[in-house]
Amino acid sequence: MNSPLIDWDRVKFDFTQTANPDYSQNANSVHWKASPADPSFMAAVVDERMKAVPIGVPGELLIGGTKIVQGYLNDPEQSRKHFIPDPATSGAAVFRTGDRVRIRSDGQLEFHGRLDDQVKIRGFRTEPAEVESVLGSHPDVADALVTVAVDEHGDTTLNAYVVGKPGSNISSTTVMKYMRQQVPFYQVPQAIQVLDRFPLNRNGKVDHSMLPAINLRTRIHETAVEHIDEVGRSVIAIVGEALGAEVCLSDDFFALGGDSLSAMRVVVRIQELCGPAFTIIEFFDHSGIEALIERVRLHMESVETEE
Repeated sequence: MNSPLIDWDRVKFDFTQTANPDYSQNANSVHWKASPADPSFMAAVVDERMKAVPIGVPGELLIGGTKIVQGYLNDPEQSRKHFIPDPATSGAAVFRTGDRVRIRSDGQLEFHGRLDDQVKIRGFRTEPAEVESVLGSHPDVADALVTVAVDEHGDTTLNAYVVGKPGSNISSTTVMKYMRQQVPFYQVPQAIQVLDRFPLNRNGKVDHSMLPAINLRTRIHETAVEHIDEVGRSVIAIVGEALGAEVCLSDDFFALGGDSLSAMRVVVRIQELCGPAFTIIEFFDHSGIEALIERVRLHMESVETEE
C-alpha cells in the first residue's frame, strides 16, 4: 500500500541535507528543518525517546518555530500531552503532531498513519488497520473490522469482525487459519466473528456500539470437542494447564499469552507424550494448537513405527 506524501500548501520541508545513513549518528540530537515556504515553521522526526531517527525509519513528526502556540486554550491536560519542551534545547514548546512519518531518501516526508491508532500487543506495536487489510485480502472476505479490547488479565487484544462475500462459505476457523499464515502471532486476532453485515449509523459508518460482544474466553467451537481424538485432548490439556486458560483448536499458544518459559514447560510435557525428538524449535514453528496436535501425532506415529 502506497503511503501519501505530506503536501501542505504553505508548510513544506526539505530534508535532503539529512538524507544520508548517518542522519542519527548523534543519539542526543534532534534535526530540525525549516520550511522553505515559511522559515518560522520547523519540523523534526523523532523516536519514542525524542531522538532523531535514521532516514527511512518511521517516527513521530514534531512541529516547532516562532509561530507555534504554547498550548491549548483552557485545556492544560491536552497541552501537557501535545506540547513539550524542544528536545534539542529544552527551550520553547514544540507540538507533537501524533503523525507517524518517515523521511524518504529524496528528503520528502511520507505519512504512515497516526500513532494514536497504534496499540501494543505482547510488546509489539501494530495498527488495527494493518490487520484489517490482511483480513480483507482473504478471498472470501468482503469487509473486515478490527477492534481493540482488554482481557481479564489486563492485556490488550485484537478482535475481528468479517463479512463474507456473497455465495462464500466463510467461517471463523478458515479466516483464523489464514491469518496465522499471513501475519506474526501478535497480529492474529484473539477472536473472529462472522457477520452478515456491519451495523451502520445514520452517516453510513460502522456503529461500534451495535457490534455483538465477543467473549474473550469463548473460542471458535466449530470443531466439536467430541471430534478431537485422545492425542488432541492431551495436547489441549497440557497447553491449557501451562497457561491457566481455556484452549480450543483455533487458538495459538503465544496469542493466548504464552512465553518462552511456559513454552519450555509445555515441550517437556509433550516429550513425555511423544518422545524426546520433539524440540522447542518445532513448538515455536507450530504454536497453533491444531498444528501442534498434528505435529505431536506425527511424532507418536514415528515412535510406534520404530517399535
